[in-house]
Formats: sequence, C-alpha cells, structure tokens
Amino acid sequence: MTNITNLQTIKTESGTTAMTIDSVGRITKPALPCANVSLSTDTLGANTAYDAVMIFNIANLNQGNHYNTSNGKFTCPVTGIYQVTAFAMDKNSSAAGAFYLRVNVDGTTYGSDAGSYTASNSHAGAHISKLVSCTAGQELTITYYSTNGVSAGYSGATFMLIG
Repeated sequence: MTNITNLQTIKTESGTTAMTIDSVGRITKPALPCANVSLSTDTLGANTAYDAVMIFNIANLNQGNHYNTSNGKFTCPVTGIYQVTAFAMDKNSSAAGAFYLRVNVDGTTYGSDAGSYTASNSHAGAHISKLVSCTAGQELTITYYSTNGVSAGYSGATFMLIG
C-alpha cells in the first residue's frame, strides 16, 4: 500500500502560508523566524563593560520582526532550536588586547565564549556559533567584552529557528 499526499502549500487556519513545495520538491517557509543584523558604524567601543549587549542597529533581514534594533534582543516566537552566530574583527590595529563574543539566553551566557587576542599593529577576529534550545518568549543576545583599547568592528549576527 502506498501513501501519497499531493499538496503544494500548507497554510494555517487563518490562511497564512506556512510552507510551499515547488514542482521539483524545494520547500520554502516564508514565516520562518530569522534575522541577519549588522552595525551602521564599523566600531564598537574599546574597553567595553563585561557582557555589553551588541546592539546591531541594521536589520538586513528580520522575518517576523523578532529582532529589536533598539535593544539588541531577538525574542524567540516559538519553542525550538535556534542557531545563533556572530562575528567581529579588531578594528584598532594599534592596540594590543583581547575581545570576546558570547551568546546569551535571557542575559545568561550560553556555553563557552569565543575570543581573540591581537598584538599591536595586527588584527584578529572572533566568531561564535551556537545551537540553543529556547522556549517561546526567551531573549537571545550577543555580548561583547574588550580589553586594553581593542575596539571590535566589522561585525554582524544571525538568529534563526532551525527546528
């Protein structure tokens, strides 16, 4: 016995398209909660406070409007697994010091952080990527910490529900 379901679109009771399958089997999810964010300037302050929230004020993509460009928080709309990534590079090559990136859930560091040390007249970068199990309403942030005059720049982040 073969079970075959023929459909192209899955919709909610209110008629919102949740998923579409095209003629060759590609699946799109137009309501997938996700954001890709960056800064309008390429510099975060040097010697920042421990776990200062990085507030990315440009939302290149903000599907569902779950990322707040005023406070740097991505609010999880549903319970699930989220992938969070962020990157930054030392912008002040004359300083020697370190900077760190962290993923936070409701203000608490999630797992280990990612850091980088740079010598004077050189650049270093940091990247962090985490899978985080969240419940609806929890807030995800990226935090930053720097020492000895190092100022991070060229930074961005992504937040995405993956399952």
